[in-house]
Amino acid sequence: MRIIWVALLAIATPVVAQAQGATPAGPATTAVAPTPAPDRDKQIEDWGRANAPAVKAAVSVGDLTRSADRLRAIVPAVAPLSDTEICDLLIAAADAFNGIGEHASALLLGQTSLDWASLKKLPPGYYYDALSRTGSARYAAADFAGAARDLSASVERAREIQPFSANAVANATANHAVVLDAGGRYREALLAFETAIKLRLSVTPVRVEGLAITYAAQAAVNKRMGRWDLAEANYRKALNVMEVAEMTTGRQFTRVLHNYAVFVSDQGRDEEAVKLYQRVLDLTPADKRMASNMIPDYSTMAGALGNLGRHDEADRTIAVAIAIVEKQPKPTADTGYAYANRAALKEDRGDLAAAEADRRHALAIDRIVYRGDRNLPVAVDLLALSAILRKRDNLAEAQRYAAEAVAMSDVIPDLNPLRAVILDGYAASLVSGSRGPEALASSRLASELLARRFELDRERDPGPMPAEQRPIMGRRIALAWDAAHP
Repeated sequence: MRIIWVALLAIATPVVAQAQGATPAGPATTAVAPTPAPDRDKQIEDWGRANAPAVKAAVSVGDLTRSADRLRAIVPAVAPLSDTEICDLLIAAADAFNGIGEHASALLLGQTSLDWASLKKLPPGYYYDALSRTGSARYAAADFAGAARDLSASVERAREIQPFSANAVANATANHAVVLDAGGRYREALLAFETAIKLRLSVTPVRVEGLAITYAAQAAVNKRMGRWDLAEANYRKALNVMEVAEMTTGRQFTRVLHNYAVFVSDQGRDEEAVKLYQRVLDLTPADKRMASNMIPDYSTMAGALGNLGRHDEADRTIAVAIAIVEKQPKPTADTGYAYANRAALKEDRGDLAAAEADRRHALAIDRIVYRGDRNLPVAVDLLALSAILRKRDNLAEAQRYAAEAVAMSDVIPDLNPLRAVILDGYAASLVSGSRGPEALASSRLASELLARRFELDRERDPGPMPAEQRPIMGRRIALAWDAAHP
């Protein structure tokens, strides 16, 4: 289940103008206020976003001077562009490409901005902006090592910006923590989140939403490490700081509440989870309950209701999610998940044919949304489809899909529990096909990965982990979404 609803915790926003000491315009000196001139920075940003393909076309790889000349030539409305405004234009276009999922283009433009800032020896804010964009693009393309490198550098640049901003450094540090987590570097991620929290708490007044989201992200990492008690404490801190600040009516609060409900449900506390999901709906204005961002709320609530045997309520709830999905102009990451959740409900009711159809639909959607097969949600879909096909005695196809999931599992960190789940699912498909020795090898590898995962927690809690704290081979695919969206 999705824990963070954007690619990174706090995507960088341009900080250069204020960092370089830009001053506001003076007051009007006549009785009638003049019509304000369009803000130049806003003009450049808007033009870059609206004309991102033209900005990309003007970039000549390997020739920064030529690229700058071509960029100056294509923006007559705000010409001539200064050296710093070249960076602003490239960043705006990179944001546009990142926003529509064209991450390779965003990476090209972010890297060009970084190279231009280096060539012209621009102030650190420009490096920070560029590195944030390249890191975000690499993260979205599952290049977690590259993203970690860029975002680590962005933290250092953020520290150099004057005047110093603890919140800006906290944003950069939290983003770095997200990609460390995605790459399986869990201990480092926890330390980075802790640093971000300390930075946020060092400023008065505290930015409550940023602090709460960081606590919630830290909870997700603790959960992946099997530290259920610490994860629970993190979620409660996140909710508490927003409640104390009386910030319970905004979407950020309901997102954290949703994520806590998923955590609670994953531990089998479904009665409690349903009440939390209902609170999310109660806090959402009536005219916004059919908005696209509500799809995960209905989807996961339906799953919890199904676990409780409240099948009619589950069917009505998932129907709302599907109704919202079908009104959207194009599929999103939530689309496939809604169909996958409906498949799970149908499977529980014994309607395997309908469940298979929904699983195939979810797989087809996610191949489109994630632009190919080298992505975690696609591996999840393949594994779930394989399980349905086994139940329908379509063993050859079941093995093929499970093998495909295993083949792409190298995008999953070793210590992420989903990797073990995929290997275990593959073992089940091999057993069904009477391939015992291969099944045993796959299952043993899954067990070894889980054993290594729990080694992470030995220092804090020596000895065997209690059974109730090891819900790794869970009954639902929600664990995979938790892994995919830290």
